[in-house]
Amino acid sequence: MTAICVRIALPDDKSLWLEVRAQPTTILSERAHLFWFSDVTETKERETIARREAAAADAAAQAKSAFLATMSHEI
Repeated sequence: MTAICVRIALPDDKSLWLEVRAQPTTILSERAHLFWFSDVTETKERETIARREAAAADAAAQAKSAFLATMSHEI
């Protein structure tokens, strides 16, 4: 089964994220595909927030390290 995530831009400047899964199959001796659509908008939003928070934490850690390195030379 193949899965992809797609973002759909909505008119109110919001986005809808869908996970689309496809499964090849045979129906009445004909090749076909079955598709499943799942709303993963909340998951994508949580992932975005987590990435932003991790980047902010990394920046704070680097600033702290730079500050302590400077202060250790000053002492």
